[in-house]
Amino acid sequence: MNNTNDLIKKVIEVTDITEKRYETGKQAKIKDASNLTYNVYEKKQDGTTSAAWTALDKVNIGATVEIAYVEQEKEYEGKPYTARTIRMINQDIGSGVKNTQPISISFESQTPRTVSNNGSQSKGNDEFGKRLAVHGFVNALIASGTKPNDITGEIIIELTKQT
Repeated sequence: MNNTNDLIKKVIEVTDITEKRYETGKQAKIKDASNLTYNVYEKKQDGTTSAAWTALDKVNIGATVEIAYVEQEKEYEGKPYTARTIRMINQDIGSGVKNTQPISISFESQTPRTVSNNGSQSKGNDEFGKRLAVHGFVNALIASGTKPNDITGEIIIELTKQT
């Protein structure tokens, strides 16, 4: 069995979603096609809304999604069970992937890569630097509140023009 810190990724088909309100916040239970139950909590321990809860708004019964969850062995009325808590939901899996267009990004340098006698790898470093810059731009967009699903291929292409 997994330790509570081990994140497990799995693609599931959602067969049922129920929601309850508790003093500590809302909780949803998701069942998959294998009849396993996963918990999604509205609030994290620090009181902020969980990413999984935010993503849950877009999940419908019958959807195929990727989840990342943790398992914890617990006991209820003397009987052991495995609690599964979802930390992340990715809707761009399964039927969602079919609806998105793949993007291709190419980083071509202005001059061909050369290797000098002194072992300089400046051209390779330039390519790496461009990829690193785009990665940084995307992280900045996410940190500023842009949802990852809103970062389109066109935005990334614009970012590559800036490097």
